[in-house]
Amino acid sequence: MNLKIKWNWGTGIAIFLGLFILSLIAFILFTLTIKYDLVESNYYDKDLKYQEQIDKSKRFALLKEKPKIQTKNGFIFIDFPKSYKSDGLKGDILFYRPSDKNLDFKVKIDIANDTIQVIDISKKAKGIWILKFNWTMKDTAYYFEEEILNN
Repeated sequence: MNLKIKWNWGTGIAIFLGLFILSLIAFILFTLTIKYDLVESNYYDKDLKYQEQIDKSKRFALLKEKPKIQTKNGFIFIDFPKSYKSDGLKGDILFYRPSDKNLDFKVKIDIANDTIQVIDISKKAKGIWILKFNWTMKDTAYYFEEEILNN
């Protein structure tokens, strides 16, 4: 029995459609394996409070003295102005990892002994982190974000 495929335009279209369908199935299977995280799990509630966040950011922008942030050898050095200590600074820093919400963690702002807070991030995942500062001084709330690279 001699099976020879007759090559004509109909055969070409059938092969093209077959390859197209196979590549479409492969693409769909690939996209199902990609992990994605929502930025916030309860984003609707946060959206309603967003004006509060804007007001805190505006107040921060009006401050004369702002914290200085440096990364060096797996440590973050946050230098708060000395006036913050006397103004009763209280708050926290959220270390937000855009690529994986399971790596997020919070650190309390602690300038009781010194105005420089040192945070060890050497054992944390390498890459981009967003530091979200949220604090109060003299019963006034402030907020700002700073992007750092942990390498």
